[in-house]
Amino acid sequence: MFSEALSYVAIVAREPEQTARRLSDLFELPRADLRAADGSVAALAVGRSALVVLPPGHALAGGRAQPGVDHIGIGAADPEAAARAASARGFAHGAPTAGLDGAGIVPLAPEQLQGVRAVLAPPLRLPAAASARVSRIDHLGIAVRSIDDALRFYRDQLGLSLASRETVVTEEVHAAMLPAGGPKIELLEPTSSDSVVGRFLEKRGEGLHHVALNVPDLDAAVARLRESGVRLLNEPRRGAGGHVYVFVHPASASGVLLELIQDEEIHH
Repeated sequence: MFSEALSYVAIVAREPEQTARRLSDLFELPRADLRAADGSVAALAVGRSALVVLPPGHALAGGRAQPGVDHIGIGAADPEAAARAASARGFAHGAPTAGLDGAGIVPLAPEQLQGVRAVLAPPLRLPAAASARVSRIDHLGIAVRSIDDALRFYRDQLGLSLASRETVVTEEVHAAMLPAGGPKIELLEPTSSDSVVGRFLEKRGEGLHHVALNVPDLDAAVARLRESGVRLLNEPRRGAGGHVYVFVHPASASGVLLELIQDEEIHH
């Protein structure tokens, strides 16, 4: 299923309109306001996918109010047919329900997805994303208690290949990267219970931890963010897979943990 195109990543933000406006302005992301069961929501086109910004308690977030990366929409032209196919492979799902712009979606059982909340959803009808500041959604960070256990699902059951596995000392995590057709899957296992990922697991359990955007010029992105008063959690540094990254402080993104990465070398 994760090899299919990613329709969208849904984030819950304390101040959704401010968050959508800031992300759109900072990264020149085309915006569309889409109809939903309890009011329109902002969708920002990112490459072939999108970021959907939800307010706390929104129906699409199942009423959840906790800020952060809430769920993903796995692209399916016919979600109900895709759900039947998923059932044939042993994946449980819920009843069809209303999604964005009147389209139907089908929720999948998170307990079978290592705590990841996901729905089968048709591609969103958005303006073509032609931002020079963001190339694509690069990967989804998923906090897990054991990478070995998680690999038995993502690699052995879903059939994703393991591209790399390493320890990132500065972040106190073991990391495993799995290409998934579109955005990659990054499994994160803490090396310390007092690390960022360790505390996340203690508070929220396994599941979506952060979303990473690939940018062509990280130095320019960092300068632009700082000029706009955005707080960063770290200086640009090398992470898993050799890319260079920074994390945006959740306080500057309405509670959402956002990573910016660049594939090339640091320019300093």
